[in-house]
Amino acid sequence: MGNKEVESLVNKIVAFNHAWKLAQKRYGEGSHLADSLRDQKACLQAEFLRADFGGYLVIDNEAASTEVLYSVRIQSSDASRNNDSSFQQDAAHMPERIAKKLFTGQELVKLVRG
Repeated sequence: MGNKEVESLVNKIVAFNHAWKLAQKRYGEGSHLADSLRDQKACLQAEFLRADFGGYLVIDNEAASTEVLYSVRIQSSDASRNNDSSFQQDAAHMPERIAKKLFTGQELVKLVRG
C-alpha cells in the first residue's frame, strides 16, 4: 500500500469517527446509525492494521474512558516519507473489546506495542 492509499484509508477512518460522534450526539448512543458508523470505522481500522505498511496498536492511558482503548497508530516512517507535518499520525481509537472481536489472539500479539 502506498502513501496515497494509506492517507486515503486514514482519512476515511477519521471521517467515520467524526460522523459516529455526531450521530451519537444527535440520535443517541444506542441509535442504529451511530452503531453502524462505529462498526464501519472499526472495519476500516482492521483493514488498515492488516495492510502491509506497519500500522500498530498502543494502549492509550491518557484517554478518558472506563475501558481499555487502543490508539491505532501509523508507522512514523510513512508520515516522514510524506514530508508533511499535517499527515495524520493515528487512525482514531479502538476499544480493546472491539479489537478482541476483530482480531485473533496471534494478530493482537503482533499488533500491540508498548
